[in-house]
Amino acid sequence: MNGTIYCIGGTFGQSGNKHCYKLVDGDSRWERIASLRVGRSQAGVAAFRGRVWVVGGCDAWNPLASVEIYDPAINKWIAGPPIKVPRRGCALVPTSSGLLYVIGGSDGTQTLATTEIYDPRMNLWTAGPPMTTGRVNVAAAVVDGAIFAVGGFSGKVFLNTIEYLDPERDEWTMSRRSSPTKVEAEVKRTKSFEVEAVKELSDKLDEAEIRQQPEIKIEASLNEAVEGQPQTEAAEAETTTEESRISRCGQ
Repeated sequence: MNGTIYCIGGTFGQSGNKHCYKLVDGDSRWERIASLRVGRSQAGVAAFRGRVWVVGGCDAWNPLASVEIYDPAINKWIAGPPIKVPRRGCALVPTSSGLLYVIGGSDGTQTLATTEIYDPRMNLWTAGPPMTTGRVNVAAAVVDGAIFAVGGFSGKVFLNTIEYLDPERDEWTMSRRSSPTKVEAEVKRTKSFEVEAVKELSDKLDEAEIRQQPEIKIEASLNEAVEGQPQTEAAEAETTTEESRISRCGQ
């Protein structure tokens, strides 16, 4: 956050670790900062609105619903609004729309596909759209406005699948693509290209038709002239033949 790397909590023996650090002196030394109020590991951590948010996690035995917020200006942790479902191994990501999503994890008995959304205007968490697959220790990131959930553990197998949430559609979709927005843009570009190609072809056909019309008229005129020519010759031949018969009769 703001060019600073933070290390938050973890485990220490059979208990959650409260210790936190930040990287200083040109990224050459870790400096201790204020300790967490509750030691925790496997928490969701993200920078949000100029502060470090730590959501859920595990105190070494139990999944947590508590939230802590670190203010670097005063070097102090304060309690935040708790999530509805205790979870560890969850992901935490802010969006460009100013919301904070907690994704997946485990409640200690099952792997979760559920999500929760924090809206700072209401200062509370609400249920978000569930993923298609439960994922604990899942990685998440926002790419081109869509939230990606990558890998994790289903409770039975490790996952190599990816799904994404488009906040406008409010629905998770399984995907092997790197970015749905880029793919959709490519599809739109291709469709646009096809439309332009059809339009261009139509314009060319129209131009060809316009160019051919005078030729058709000229060809029709020539045909009429050609058709009229044999009739004239035939009439002249007939006249010549008749004159010849008359001449022979006169002789």
